[in-house]
Amino acid sequence: MTTHSRPVRLLDPGAPMSRTSRLCPQRLRRTALALALVAPALALIAAPSTAAAPTYLPAEKAVASTVLFSYVGGEQTFVVPDGVYQIDVDAVGAPGATSVGGRGARVTATLSVEPGDVFYVRVGGGGGSGWGGWNGGGTPVAGSNGSAGGGGGATDLRTCGASDTGCSQLGSRVVVAGGGGGAGGISGGGDVAAGDAGAAAPDYAGVRGPAGGGGAGTASAGGAGGVDASYANGGRGNGNAGTYGTGGSSRYTGTTFRGAGGGGGGLYGGGSGGTNQYYGAGGGGGSSLVPAGGALALAERTVGSQLKISYDAGPVTDVSVDVADDTIVATGADSTTVSATASLEDGTKVSGLEVVFDSTDPSQSFGPVTDHGDGTYSATLMGSTTAGAATVTATAKGSTGVYDVSGSAGVTTEGYVLNVGAVTGKLVATGADSLTVSATAESASGTPLSGLPVTFQSSDPGQSFGTVTDHGDGSYSATLSGSTTVGTATITPSATGTPTVATGGVETEGYTVTVKPVTTKLVATGLDSVPVTATAKSTSGVLLPGLDVSFGSSDAGQSFGPVTDAGDGTYVATLSGSTTIGSANLGVTVTGAGAPTLVGASVATEGYSVTLRPIDDAILGTGTATVPVTALARSASRAPMPGLTVSFVSTDPGQSFGTVTDNGDGTYSATLTGSTTPGVSGLRAVVTGAGSPSTPEVELVTDRYDTPSITATLAPSSSVRNGWFRTPVTVTFACAGTLPLTASCPAPVLLSTDGRDQTVSRTVTDTFGSTGSVTSGAVNIDATRPGVIVTGARSGATYKSPRKLVCKGTDALSGLASCKVTTKKQKSKKRTLVRWTATAVDRAGNTATSTGSYTIKAKVKKRR
Repeated sequence: MTTHSRPVRLLDPGAPMSRTSRLCPQRLRRTALALALVAPALALIAAPSTAAAPTYLPAEKAVASTVLFSYVGGEQTFVVPDGVYQIDVDAVGAPGATSVGGRGARVTATLSVEPGDVFYVRVGGGGGSGWGGWNGGGTPVAGSNGSAGGGGGATDLRTCGASDTGCSQLGSRVVVAGGGGGAGGISGGGDVAAGDAGAAAPDYAGVRGPAGGGGAGTASAGGAGGVDASYANGGRGNGNAGTYGTGGSSRYTGTTFRGAGGGGGGLYGGGSGGTNQYYGAGGGGGSSLVPAGGALALAERTVGSQLKISYDAGPVTDVSVDVADDTIVATGADSTTVSATASLEDGTKVSGLEVVFDSTDPSQSFGPVTDHGDGTYSATLMGSTTAGAATVTATAKGSTGVYDVSGSAGVTTEGYVLNVGAVTGKLVATGADSLTVSATAESASGTPLSGLPVTFQSSDPGQSFGTVTDHGDGSYSATLSGSTTVGTATITPSATGTPTVATGGVETEGYTVTVKPVTTKLVATGLDSVPVTATAKSTSGVLLPGLDVSFGSSDAGQSFGPVTDAGDGTYVATLSGSTTIGSANLGVTVTGAGAPTLVGASVATEGYSVTLRPIDDAILGTGTATVPVTALARSASRAPMPGLTVSFVSTDPGQSFGTVTDNGDGTYSATLTGSTTPGVSGLRAVVTGAGSPSTPEVELVTDRYDTPSITATLAPSSSVRNGWFRTPVTVTFACAGTLPLTASCPAPVLLSTDGRDQTVSRTVTDTFGSTGSVTSGAVNIDATRPGVIVTGARSGATYKSPRKLVCKGTDALSGLASCKVTTKKQKSKKRTLVRWTATAVDRAGNTATSTGSYTIKAKVKKRR
C-alpha cells in the first residue's frame, strides 16, 4: 500500500536563504551519464531559516548540495541535475613547487545553467622538483646537483571535453583559477621565490649577475620569460614565455648546475625564470578567468587544488512509500525492502535528501538508507517477533521537524510453526554416537521459512548438537551427538520469536564389550604372543566401531600392542606374554564412551625346556678337538620353539662354543672346541631374555693327550776336557707321546769333525699333527795336535856358553793349554852336549813334542 503526504507550513517568501543551507540533490541526467564516474563527495548540510510574516507553502526549500572535485590527473565530468538552473563554482589553482613556489588563484562565481548541461572539470596538479603540474604547469630544467620547481597547474571548468570534436577545449573554459610559478634554484642549495598566480616572480641578484624572474600571465597573453643578465654569456639562459593555457618551461643553458622555475598554468601561463650557470629565478604565475560577478583571490598554501559546485533543486512536496512484501513472519530475522520516492511539486523526483524510515512496531528496525540517485530511496526492514499490523513511515528531513515531508504504508507480521521430524534409529550410550535431527518451519499461512537461526535442545544434558544446516526449503537439520545415559530424551527446537513448537524423542541404548576366549597357550619365554579380540555390540545387536578400546592382564609381565579397530565392531591387539607360568585374566576397557558391560577372558602360560642331546664319544684333550652340540627346545606341551637366543656353557672353562645356529625347528646347534684338560665336563644350554626354562646338563669326556717329545743324549768316546772332545761324539735320541709318530724316532748322529759349538736338531710329528723338537747340546771337537817349536838354540849347533831355550806352541781351535822344555846334559872334557825335549798340550788334551840338541864348547885355560 502506498500513501502520500504533503505538509504545509508558514514561511516568509522574502526571507533570505543561504546557498549552502539548501538541499541540492545530485541526479542522473536523461542521457544516463552517472555522476559516479567523477567520484564527487556529497555533503548534506541542514541550516536554519528565518521566519517572517506567515504564508502557507508546500514545504521548505531543500538544503544545498555540494560536489567536490579533487586532483586526479585527468578530466572529470559534471552533469547539471533536473530542476537546477544555477550553480556556484569555487575553483582553486595548484601552487608551484617548493615552499617558496607561487600560490594558486581562487576563483568563485555563479553560472546560469540548464538541466542536463555537461561540464568538464580539470583540477590542476601541484608542481614538483623536476616536473610541471598537470594542466599547464611549466617544466623546470634539471641541474647537475638538483632541479628547480615546476609551475602549478590551473584548475578550470569547460564545456568542451577531451573526446569532443568540433570545439576548442581551451576556448570553452568558463572558469579558470591560475597556478603559481615554480621556485628557482641556487648551486650548492637553496630556492628562489616564484610568482603567485597573476604575479611575476622577483629577479634574483646573484654574484655573477641578475637572473630575471618569469613574468605573469595576463588576460590576453602569456608572461614573458625571465632575462639572463649574467656576466658571462648573458642571454643564453633567458626563460621561455608562457602560452595560451600553459606556463613557460625554463631553458637549458648547456652547463647548468641549477635550473630556473617553470611558469604557472592559467588562462595564459606565466613565463619561466631566467637562469645562468649557477642559479635561476622563479617562474611567473598564470592568469585566471573570472566570470562576471565572480571574485578572485589567492588560495592559502594549506588548501589543495580543487573545484566545488553547489546548487539548489527547489522544494520537496511529496514522499510516497512502497513495501516489496507487505507480509513478513515473526521470526525476528525476516525482512523486506521498503522504498520511498521524493518528488517536487511538478513531479520531478529529487535525490540527495536525508530520508529516514520508521515503524509503529518498536522492535522492527531498518538498515542503511540507499539513495539510488533517481529520487528513490530504499532500506531493508528487519522484522520483529511480534505478530500483527504495523505502519511504516518514510520522512524526507527538513532543517527542522516542521519542514519534514513524510509518507507511509502498512506491513503485516504473521506467526510460524517449528516441528521436529521423526527420529529414525537409536543412539548407543558411548558418548560418541550420533544421528541426524531435523525440523521444519513454516508460516501461519503455510509458507516454508528458510534463513531462521534454528537450534535444538535435549532433555539429556549430556547430548549436544552440531551446526544447524538450513536447507533453503524450510527444513533444518543438525547432528545430535549422544551421551552415555541410557533412556529416552526429548528434542525441542527453537528459533527467534515465539513459534508454535512440536517436540520429538530419541532413544539411547547400552552396549557390551566382550573379550573372545583365547585358546592358544603362551610359552613362558617373555617373547611369545597371541592375538586378543574384543567385540563391541549394542543391546539391539548393532556392532560398534570407533571406540577407544584397550586391554589389560592380571599378569603384570604381560603387555598389549596398539589396538586395531577393524571397523566392524571388533578390536584386535597383540598380547605379549611374560615369563610367569600359570593362568592370567584378560580385561577390556573403553575410554570416554560411557559405562558398557565388560566381559573378560583368560589365557594360559606354560613352561618349556632346552635339552642337549647326549654326546657318546669322548674327545681328545688336544685343545683343538671339536664335537657338534645340539639342543632341543620344547614347550611343556611338546611344541617346538624356534626363535630363542640360545648359547652353550661348559664346566670346563677351556672349552668354547662356536656360533649357535637356530635351525628353525626348535633345535639349536653349535660346534664345541675342546680343551687340554682331561676329565668329564658338564654341558648345558643357556637361554637369554626368555624366562627360566629347564636346561639339564649332559656329560662330555676328554681323554688325556700328550704332545710328542724328543730328547738328545751325547755319547763321547773319550772324556771331555775343558769343554772339548778330542775324539768323535755320538748323539742319540729318545721319543715319547700319546699318539704314534708319523716317522720313527731319529737315528743316532756321529759328530767326528773338528769344530766348535756343533749341534744336532730333530723334530717329530704325531698323527694328530702335533710336533716335538730338540737340539742337542753344543759339542766342541778338536782332534788335531798342537804345533810346537823351541827357540834360543839351533839343534846341532855349538855354542860357547849355555843357551836359553823357550817352548813355543800353537793351536788354532781349542787353544794352547801348556808348552814346556826339558833338557839333559852330557859333559866331556872338551864339551857339554845339551839335549832338549819340548812338549805342547792343547785344551782338548792333544799333545805334541819336539826334540833337539846343541853343544857347549869347554873353555881353554891360558897358560901363564
